[in-house]
Amino acid sequence: MTRLGLALSGAGFLGAAAAVDPVTLVLANLVLGAGLGAVYAAATAALAATDDADKASAVTICGVVGVTALLIMGVPAANHDLGEGTGFLLMALCCLAARPLVRRLPDGPATADTGPVGGGVTIATKPSVVLLLGTALLWTVTQGAWSYASVLGRQHTGMSHSAVSAVLAVSSVVALVGAAVGPVAARRFGRMQFMAVFVTAQALAMAVLVLTHDPVVFTVAAVLWQACQLAVLVQMLAAAALNDPTGRLVASLSGAGALGTGIGPLAVGAVLDAAGADVLGIVLAFGTVVASLPLLRMTVAGTAAPPEKELAPGISGPSLAAEVPSVAAGVSSRWSPGA
Repeated sequence: MTRLGLALSGAGFLGAAAAVDPVTLVLANLVLGAGLGAVYAAATAALAATDDADKASAVTICGVVGVTALLIMGVPAANHDLGEGTGFLLMALCCLAARPLVRRLPDGPATADTGPVGGGVTIATKPSVVLLLGTALLWTVTQGAWSYASVLGRQHTGMSHSAVSAVLAVSSVVALVGAAVGPVAARRFGRMQFMAVFVTAQALAMAVLVLTHDPVVFTVAAVLWQACQLAVLVQMLAAAALNDPTGRLVASLSGAGALGTGIGPLAVGAVLDAAGADVLGIVLAFGTVVASLPLLRMTVAGTAAPPEKELAPGISGPSLAAEVPSVAAGVSSRWSPGA
């Protein structure tokens, strides 16, 4: 699945680089979006399927954030210095470079994916429609805002193209703090309290980033937004992996997120054109809170064994939760079709 996704993505990026009209550009982006969605779903499912999900997630997030920071600066620079559309060629090369890494992905779950697991434990893997819609909406909001962050930074704050790119790149790297602080804060204060605080902070930071005209405030808001978003994503993936160690739930959420990522720029652009930045900031903050509600419920449910899981005699919920690997380090939100 990952190899096919990389091939589709590379073809889509090449098509976008060669596009000379809007129709061809849109079709190429549909192809590359489908490919990246497949890569994202398969790769995040693999995190939950490894024997050591914590280690795999830590390695993944460090690599992803580092490469993404370079691309945030490299793609605009390529478009500016080498010609418009050259950034697509750079992304196609990334797809080619990622292909050899696919061999390291697990080809199946670490636990049995059908029937009872661990002497009678049955894992529920089918996510609810509300959960999928909430995930799609959250990614629509966050990725839509991210796609216009550079434009808003230049227009509202007067910063140069390179300065805005540097700010967004730095915010992505500093967001690693969110991945480190998230699990510690969740254990100390409780997952529900942690998620509620960080979701609220993320919503406010996103609104401030859209509304502010001050470069310093824009920079602080970008860093806070990315740190909170990554911390929330860490807990969401951890809960999904805890509820379903086969990786199916994580893959389903990733697929819904990929759809939201594709819709995000269109939806945010429409609101920005029709109502302006002031209304957009409010819509983004409100949408973040609403979309996070079903994810909060799933995350809290992942703290203990859900009642719908059938436990064999002698197996308790807490012991099951201790045996199921969780994704404690998460994966960068920029690792998506919106990148």
